[in-house]
Amino acid sequence: GKISDGEYLRRTKSRIKLTITLNKFIVLFNSRFHEILSTTNLIRNLSENYKLLLISNTNKLNYESVIKKSKAFKYFEDVITSFQFGYMKPKIAIYLELIRVTNCEPSEILFIDDKKINVLGARKLDIIAIQYTSYRNLIYDLKKNKVKI
Repeated sequence: GKISDGEYLRRTKSRIKLTITLNKFIVLFNSRFHEILSTTNLIRNLSENYKLLLISNTNKLNYESVIKKSKAFKYFEDVITSFQFGYMKPKIAIYLELIRVTNCEPSEILFIDDKKINVLGARKLDIIAIQYTSYRNLIYDLKKNKVKI
């Protein structure tokens, strides 16, 4: 949220020394993301029993062109994005915002992330946190935490 999308893309393009047009870069940049049906189905199932929130380290361009258009997006009751909030995971401020938005005690929140550093950040505030390593392991960890799937 501290620099514009255009500036972010220009810096990224320059850093990796690409010589393609900015518009082509945007298409390629957003094509990195693919929806996984099993994950979307799991999110849908979880939303039937739980309030789901999405916390994403993302920029406005990805949020508008990828995240909001995903089939899973409609199952999230609220969204906290780094570009809107001004902080990225694993900064403590973003987890404090999660606690504020949910109006829950940290021990009532289950946080899932694929990056260990983000999981450890959540745990610093006593949020229950699972590191996603595979779909199979996630299902195991959810059951271990008595989550209705």
